[in-house]
Amino acid sequence: MTWWWNEEVENSIKEKQKLWSDWKRGLVNKDMYLVAKRTARRAIYKAKTEAEKARENLEVTEAVAGPAIRIEKEMVRKAVSKMKKGKAAGPSGVVTEMLKASGETGIEMIKNLTNQITWRKALESKDLRVNVTKTKVMISGCTVGKPPEKGKFPCSVCGKGVRSNSIFCGTCKHWVPTQEL
Repeated sequence: MTWWWNEEVENSIKEKQKLWSDWKRGLVNKDMYLVAKRTARRAIYKAKTEAEKARENLEVTEAVAGPAIRIEKEMVRKAVSKMKKGKAAGPSGVVTEMLKASGETGIEMIKNLTNQITWRKALESKDLRVNVTKTKVMISGCTVGKPPEKGKFPCSVCGKGVRSNSIFCGTCKHWVPTQEL
């Protein structure tokens, strides 16, 4: 059964199947089977369009505002248990079998990663940039808006002018993790 399946579709499909088997045994004319087949197709089309209309007429509500939901271990554990095995890996390359085999360690890692991503996205939506290594927050470069001085290159974090042999300005060096320098 699917979300659009109803009794009318069920009855017309059963009738079509019965007439097909009777036609194969030579008990009925082929035209009777073709009429039943056409009726079944129409019933399916009608059921699908009615289901689509019901879906299109859903009420539009306002977006939920407030703090991001904190992901708990139990939520991750429940989601991992519902995952099917044998599915292809996504862009991260992590498959369900890896998550299930990692046990509590994997669940803890997924929980921490998800919470960190939601925290970072919430701050970035307010034009704040996150420095994870020092757990500090600074104003994003997109809000600075000052063009660099003439003859200088923009800092890769804040956009302020720096000399040609530097990537970051003096203050932004403290906000960028050392691996990026």
